[in-house]
Parts: sequence; C-alpha cells; structure tokens
Amino acid sequence: MSTLVEIPPDQYSATAFANFNAAMNDLNIGNARAMMWMSQLAYETGRQSTIDAVAPQWGFVSVVPFVKLKTDIEGSFDTTGLLGERADAIVLAFAGTDPGVWQTVATDGQVRLLPGTNTHVGFQAALNGARDVIQQAVAKSQQTDKPL
Repeated sequence: MSTLVEIPPDQYSATAFANFNAAMNDLNIGNARAMMWMSQLAYETGRQSTIDAVAPQWGFVSVVPFVKLKTDIEGSFDTTGLLGERADAIVLAFAGTDPGVWQTVATDGQVRLLPGTNTHVGFQAALNGARDVIQQAVAKSQQTDKPL
C-alpha cells in the first residue's frame, strides 16, 4: 500500500475493540467501529511493525497479512488484508482502494457487471484472487468454533 492510506501506530484507537461483541449478529455500533479500525489496519500489510504494535491492544493473538496481486491485460488487482484471531472470533478484513496503487484504482474502474449477476467485474476478480485466504478463514472458524 502507499503512504496515502497508512497511519502511524499511535494514531490507532487503543479502544477500537472495547465494545466488540463476537456473538452479536445484528448491526452493532461497537462491532462496526471495531471492523472499521481493522479495515484501516489492513492497509498496513507492508508495515508489520504497525500490525505488531496495534493488534495486541485489540486482543488479537495473531494477525497475518496477505497480499494478492495480479497485473494482467485481462484484469489487474491488488487485494490486501488481514486474517486475525482473538479469543472470541476470527476476523478477516480487507483494505479498500488506495489511490497510490494503480491496481486498486483499475479494479474500481472495471464497472461492467458479470452477465446474469449484480456483481462488479473488478471486485469479483479481486475477491477471486483472495479466495484461498477466505477459505482459510472459514476453516479456522470451523476448527476453533469461533465466529467469523
């Protein structure tokens, strides 16, 4: 990712997960806030020191970054994110568009819908690129009996 979306560790909220409730299935402001901060941390895949400084404050026992990059004439993407584990949950978070990374901008620009669906071609390609991480998150959730 680029410096346009990264922030220093001391600017992360130490209490981001204070009102997180892994058992909650409905919309909950505490969970929304926690996921917002986790998605921000997903921009830090190139700065492990930031992840290592922030994740323990939020109760994570492990957080593993992933980067799925494809540059191709048929479609390009840069899907990045984090797979984290807490005592009460498995959390999978993705970074969004980074205006300093042309592949993320190109993904957004692939606005054609897949035939017979309501799915954005660029986002589907980025999702497909991370399918193995998604499957890993689901498997970890099932193995540990923790919600994803």
